[in-house]
Amino acid sequence: MKNNFLWLWTVVLIVGFTACSSYNDPFLNILSEFAEVTFEEAEKTQTITFETNQSWTASIKATKSNEVSWLSVSPKSGNAGKANVTLTANELNYTEQQRIVYIHIAIDGLYRSITVTQEPVTFEIPEDIHFLLGETEKEVTFQTGQPWEASVEYENPDEEKWLALSSDKGEAGNASLTASVKENPSLTLSRTADILIHVGQLHKSIRVIQAAGLPDFSNGTFILNEGNMTSESGSLIYIDSRGVIYDDIYTRINGTNLGNVCQDLYIHKDKLYIVSQNGGEDGKLVIANANTLKKEQGFNSEISVSWPSHIAVTSYDNVYIRSNTGVHRFNPQTSTLTAISGSNGVAKNRMVAVGNKVFAYAGKKMLVMEDGKDEVIHSIELDGAISGIVPSSDGKIWVAHSTSHFMKIDPDNYSIIGDQTISGVSISGGYSNPSFTAFGDLLYFRNGFVIWRHNFSNGQTTEMVYVKDYVENAGIVYNNLGVHPLTGEVYFNTIKAFGWDYLINNISVFDFSNSSFPLKMNYENYTKFPAGIFFSENFK
Repeated sequence: MKNNFLWLWTVVLIVGFTACSSYNDPFLNILSEFAEVTFEEAEKTQTITFETNQSWTASIKATKSNEVSWLSVSPKSGNAGKANVTLTANELNYTEQQRIVYIHIAIDGLYRSITVTQEPVTFEIPEDIHFLLGETEKEVTFQTGQPWEASVEYENPDEEKWLALSSDKGEAGNASLTASVKENPSLTLSRTADILIHVGQLHKSIRVIQAAGLPDFSNGTFILNEGNMTSESGSLIYIDSRGVIYDDIYTRINGTNLGNVCQDLYIHKDKLYIVSQNGGEDGKLVIANANTLKKEQGFNSEISVSWPSHIAVTSYDNVYIRSNTGVHRFNPQTSTLTAISGSNGVAKNRMVAVGNKVFAYAGKKMLVMEDGKDEVIHSIELDGAISGIVPSSDGKIWVAHSTSHFMKIDPDNYSIIGDQTISGVSISGGYSNPSFTAFGDLLYFRNGFVIWRHNFSNGQTTEMVYVKDYVENAGIVYNNLGVHPLTGEVYFNTIKAFGWDYLINNISVFDFSNSSFPLKMNYENYTKFPAGIFFSENFK
């Protein structure tokens, strides 16, 4: 009995000591999910939960001695038990980097630290924006975590306001605006300005650089404009190998205008020749540097023929000009103009130069002219009227005749290499341009607004596209189509109508390797009665 009593007393003492120890030792339990707290950029409050067996205090500690103003805690103290403390971000983080502080929860003899991180406001902008010659608009995309405002700042506050923005403010998130520039009048000096994006206390700048200088004219596309006969001069458009379009490029470079009703363009070595029907400021015949488009010579009264329209060049001394009175050979060095006998009635259409010979046509006849000869030296009569002649890539000549025939002729001996008939479709005329265009053995032509392709290698003819399915306001095909000799892409000029609707127009580029959507590019409202499409590569 005595032993049982002693054992019971021992158990009571142990339990009592254990209870006293649990009550007096400080206890602070913070769940792992609250050990680190992150405020995303727009987040305002977060709550942390912990449990203690004593009264507690909460304070903010920073790695530096600076007072922390952006974060507050509430409450800052409390009694034993389960506690909820609210953390409040008093301001957004515009420092562009994370900022970190520590919340110390303390009880007698013990504290625990909670890491609090605030993410910076999202603010991402692009690098410098470059406008090349001829480019007028670019989309500027950026990202902000807060509403933004935009403005333009110039190096010289007094300079022309040449940069404009489509919007000056917006909401948080992925943003975009369009930057538009006026034409840079300088061909030698680039100019710069800054787009300033403001987000709260922050602002960042995007440098805009508008280039001066000339595009590469060696591998692009020229569109020659007649101009409105009663009110304006002709003009020249250039599309470089990247697809960038340069409007009125000749006048921008020279500061002077081409003649009225420009008709044809030819490149021979380092010279570019343009002939206009009525002449004007720079003459009926303009000779420019083919690499810079800088005018070198202009002739007006010297081209004393009626309505000159087309040109072919075999050498600098031999410039063949077609007019209403036939073909004349002009020597720019002596200003001598010589009529070619037997060339009366030559069609108002492009001629082809091969070596020292020039080929033209009149009705059913192919006519051959040669340097140093003042008369037609040979003629080839075909079965039907000719609608166009085009040089081939292998040095021969393609001919379209009799509304549905394609023929290939050897310019050396005038033999016929092949003559094929197209079934079921006729070849539409090309006005003052050939009725077709050639890419290797692929001959492209149109019938109305349908572009067709005839493969001379296998004799197959294929309908490629109905242009009106892809091009709005295509009312009139103006001076036919052309095919790029390197890419095989087909260019097609249309206007909405005559009258002032000629200003509503399209230069459409078709890539037939994309059968699902062949329209690769469409340039709207650049032409002014386009006289023709010319590719630099075709003259090499």
